[in-house]
Amino acid sequence: MPPRIALVVGLKQEARAAATPLTVVGGGCAKRTYQLLDRAGPIDAVMSFGIAGGIAPGQKPGDVILADKVIAGEIFSADPRWLAALSRKIPDTRVGALVGVDEMIGCRHHKARLHKETGGLAVDMESHGAARYAQERGIPFIALRAVADPHHRALPGSALVGMNPDGSTNVPAVLRALARRPGDLPGLILTAREAGAAMRALVRCRRLLGEFFGFDHGVQPHLHLSGKNEARRPLFAEGNFGLPGALGLDAE
Repeated sequence: MPPRIALVVGLKQEARAAATPLTVVGGGCAKRTYQLLDRAGPIDAVMSFGIAGGIAPGQKPGDVILADKVIAGEIFSADPRWLAALSRKIPDTRVGALVGVDEMIGCRHHKARLHKETGGLAVDMESHGAARYAQERGIPFIALRAVADPHHRALPGSALVGMNPDGSTNVPAVLRALARRPGDLPGLILTAREAGAAMRALVRCRRLLGEFFGFDHGVQPHLHLSGKNEARRPLFAEGNFGLPGALGLDAE
């Protein structure tokens, strides 16, 4: 049977960049990511796709990382064939480990410590949930992440409250935090610019990878995305898997 490829992202903005019907929006929670994948029906391959925080020296916003493994207590390996295919398709990528975390890492010293302890290149909050799901089912997994804040950048406190569980931006929370800490404004503007560079890199990668994200394991694709625009609409995995719309843990 043709494969279903699930794209795992953290933000709804990343889901728009992914532009594929089966998109799981983890909202910064590995457990939620795993549960949504588990409820999405048969899945043949999983890609984690989005932005990440850099923890290794020598990176700049927009640099693309292909993970050969995800480190989160244990090690989850990427599919070597898929990794090789992506490395051929996307120039100037850096291959190495992602570190799975359960909270945003905004402190420079914390970033440096994680890099020293793991050798990882970047951190994100969804890949370890996706990797665990794939490993337990014996299906291919890969992670493609673009660096937003590099290793030497400290995130302002106002930026750490900006994500809702559904992957949308919590603008009121950011504004309230900014009112309490107006000195965060320059850092918040810089954070937004760096995230913009990472998002542009994701869009570029999406175009380079084509319809099926470089996944070619000798089978025909399950979905043909060159037809109607409706086929390109992301499926936000948040609730009713029987309908071609939003699915949700919050809508039991």
